[in-house]
Amino acid sequence: MGESTKVILSLILGIAGVVGAIAWIPGPTDPLTWPLRIGGPVVALLALGMIIKLQFRSDLAFDYLRKHQGDYQNHHDFCFTCESTAVDGIAYVEVGFQNQRDEQCLGHLQLRHFPERWQDVPTLDVIEFEIDCAPAAYGLATCAVAVPKKLQGKYQRFRIRASAEFPNGTGRKLRFYDGIFARVPTWMLEFPVDVADDLPDSAQPEIQTLWKLGDSPLESVPS
Repeated sequence: MGESTKVILSLILGIAGVVGAIAWIPGPTDPLTWPLRIGGPVVALLALGMIIKLQFRSDLAFDYLRKHQGDYQNHHDFCFTCESTAVDGIAYVEVGFQNQRDEQCLGHLQLRHFPERWQDVPTLDVIEFEIDCAPAAYGLATCAVAVPKKLQGKYQRFRIRASAEFPNGTGRKLRFYDGIFARVPTWMLEFPVDVADDLPDSAQPEIQTLWKLGDSPLESVPS
């Protein structure tokens, strides 16, 4: 249970509260009046209690992704962020990721350039990451990107397709902030200027696990 459960409970709280309040309006009564007068407030209080309990649960694994990368997307408990950076004149797309579960997760991300204007042809290569994410693991995935001169220093939109597989079962949820759920999320990335517009075909994504369940607390994140 997470953010989506709290939304459902909030809806139940609102409906039960309204039904209970209407039932107490003076007027003719019928066999349903007293059950609604009692049941409405009781259901509302139960929903409120569950919301409070969910809100103040303690994570069983530290949320490094939220601390270091901020808010994130969530696809079936595989959480991720995207941003762009540059190192030594080469642009990179950097993905932060963290597994919400205590079982191994195989995450796949595909970033496809999606220009703002429909008549524009995508000019950036499709970027793909295959991430073997250990239980509760947090890490960074990077991929060098050739950025045409006309796109440097400008925001570009990407459509992200994500999938997550738990080969040993989903196990237990360890972090309870769910981030943002999206079936086909989009992300705006601003590419730096004065970066390479051509790269060798040998450039491959790099995946680095910085912390996983059972490790000592992570002191810092490589820049």
